[in-house]
Amino acid sequence: LAGVLRREGIRVLVGFVMSGDKTVYAAAALARVRLVAAERNAPEMYRLRYRRIQRWLCFGMLHLADRIVVQMPDFARGYPASLRGRLETIPNPVSAAELQACPARPNARGRFTLLAVGRLDGVQKRMHRLVGAFARVAAAHPAWDLRMIGDGPEEAALRALAAERRIAERVRLEPSITDIFAAYAEAHLFAIPSLWEGFPNALAEAMNHGLPGVGFREAAGVAPLIADGDTGWLADGLDDEAALAHALDAAMADEAERARRGKLAASSMAAYAPETQFAAHDLRGEIPDSLGFIPGQPGGSEPLVGERQHLLRSRKTGPCTQLSHPAVDRRRRPRGQLLVNDRSSQPVEVRTAKALHRDFREGW
Repeated sequence: LAGVLRREGIRVLVGFVMSGDKTVYAAAALARVRLVAAERNAPEMYRLRYRRIQRWLCFGMLHLADRIVVQMPDFARGYPASLRGRLETIPNPVSAAELQACPARPNARGRFTLLAVGRLDGVQKRMHRLVGAFARVAAAHPAWDLRMIGDGPEEAALRALAAERRIAERVRLEPSITDIFAAYAEAHLFAIPSLWEGFPNALAEAMNHGLPGVGFREAAGVAPLIADGDTGWLADGLDDEAALAHALDAAMADEAERARRGKLAASSMAAYAPETQFAAHDLRGEIPDSLGFIPGQPGGSEPLVGERQHLLRSRKTGPCTQLSHPAVDRRRRPRGQLLVNDRSSQPVEVRTAKALHRDFREGW
């Protein structure tokens, strides 16, 4: 990796979900490039998943990063004080919803849907807690079904649990789908039983489609989005099935409140609109001098300029388009565009910030 960074003239490397990945830190140091550690989980992950020595190693290695990007402002207190000066908060952008759910109105079959979307694992997402909580209130709400969309190793166990709790006919487990937005619009309530999150995209997207959310009050990354009493319901604690069932019962019983909180949920997501995020977090072509770039004018006609850059994607998402340009290229471009090219003088293409965001949504 260090050889690739040198050969390609990389000046800044952004590492996603590194969690103490020694390879990335070592390569950045050997190649003498700036390193941005993009944390995609709340720091509570280190406490909940790692032993003390592992936490010490991970936090220690983060001192080698020039910047650490977190997704929620309150995550800062979960890091050692010696790291907090390096932290930048950049939430995920949430695109405008074309469809809106109707939380108070049943579907054509006269039924309501409690929706959950996420990986089927028992450590972080904990869909078994949701199945158990739904089982506790299912008899009191015979018109409701639980729909879970996602893949993971816990699928068989979840089906067995639903059968054991005698709600198998009212629980649907479906693999990941391409049109998840339609699923949000068809649902009436969204549940997220996670132990922790970073910026929970599924929750934000569901709320953006007018669905109120239900989650745990102490779940990092969840409670900052769900305002109890306004945009959803928060269950007390972090791992209490009975408390989650109580919150579900209150939400499923009150059509008017679901409608009211759903509208507030949708409006609350305006703060995370792509244009707002790009303008607020240097995604408009304004890069901090401390990272060695020449800033463009916010919202102006000058493109992002400086030495060649790349966005290197993780193995999970595959190779990424280069964002690059010659160091001396100061040619003016249309408003709000980034110059994308290689070391030659020939531009490869010019992309707007909106186009880059669309590419991300479509599979970057």
